Amino acid sequence: MPAPVSRNAIRAIRLLADLLEPATPPPIVVPTVRGSIQLEWHTSGIDIEIYIDSPENVSFFAEQLGSDENVELPLEGHEQELKRWLKRIAER
Repeated sequence: MPAPVSRNAIRAIRLLADLLEPATPPPIVVPTVRGSIQLEWHTSGIDIEIYIDSPENVSFFAEQLGSDENVELPLEGHEQELKRWLKRIAER
């Protein structure tokens, strides 16, 4: 598997620095065969996945398992929605 494109790795690091609170558990970091990066949390009945296909193309998916509550959105313009989901896993 090729290494993630370095600019995607830099974007992932900056994104984590901007979004995470001290109590947020660390993500699982998944490099993809296309050079993109996924950041994943599967904890406390909540799944959150952030897809970094390029520094300009970042999206996320989040769901509460066992319910119909889920979102799949581009990050741009929806940063607060992602922060709300991350806060939920930080509080558990």
